[in-house]
Amino acid sequence: MDIKNDAVTEALERLKSSEKDEDKPVMTKKERDCIIASLEIDAEKAREKAERLEKQLADKDARIKELEAALAAK
Repeated sequence: MDIKNDAVTEALERLKSSEKDEDKPVMTKKERDCIIASLEIDAEKAREKAERLEKQLADKDARIKELEAALAAK
């Protein structure tokens, strides 16, 4: 994640600098590729977390239904 942040910071600094050069790209291909790779990793981690949370929610919903059924049986 630090690679992504460093690359973004550097690219933003170049954007803000008064030495804007039409021939000089704001971000190198390597920096762009690092950012994309890092974002893909972050997205995968987010998907995995979402899957875990969905499973936890389903488990809790099932537990609530069990408790409601037990309460109704009393």
